[in-house]
Amino acid sequence: MKHEDDTYSEPLHGNEEGIITGYLCKISFDHELGNDSQGTKIYPSIKALEERDKCVSNGCGIVEVQFRESDTQVEDWPFHGYMEHVCFNYEAGGAPLGASFYPNEARCREHEPYAKRYGVVSVHVRKVRIVQEEDDELMMANSVKGTELTKWRNDKNYHPLNNSGKPVEGMGGPENWGKFFGHKEGKEDGNVE
Repeated sequence: MKHEDDTYSEPLHGNEEGIITGYLCKISFDHELGNDSQGTKIYPSIKALEERDKCVSNGCGIVEVQFRESDTQVEDWPFHGYMEHVCFNYEAGGAPLGASFYPNEARCREHEPYAKRYGVVSVHVRKVRIVQEEDDELMMANSVKGTELTKWRNDKNYHPLNNSGKPVEGMGGPENWGKFFGHKEGKEDGNVE
């Protein structure tokens, strides 16, 4: 792959074909990749993902992806977007803070300060595998405030309210406390984390 300045031909952290491996939250992959105007972060390792994107420990799941610079439309690389040029070539696949993938060039330039000076790279992304499926019950459990859990523990018929104030149906009674919240006992205020 040749770039405008012709000083290098592959991203620093890519393989010999210029393909970079990364990881992201499965919910982000399923619903945000290629749509999020703020950019979707792709991390170089599962550890980096878990350290930076706390939703993963709340049950969102993990997907391994590959991404590469695109100069033509490729059928088995279904997601097309943009990354800031320096980020793609020097940080993507190596920087613990991850690399942001934007749905269009304008959003990339808007949110990446160096994009105006160094430009953007057209990028394709594809899923390699699902590392960890999402856990709906854990996600539901982590969306409920601690004060709501106290009410739920005291009244098995009470439907706790999630963080947006809507009742969470189907949580069941005390027989499910350990399943949902056993590892979080003692948190009574604020969000359960």
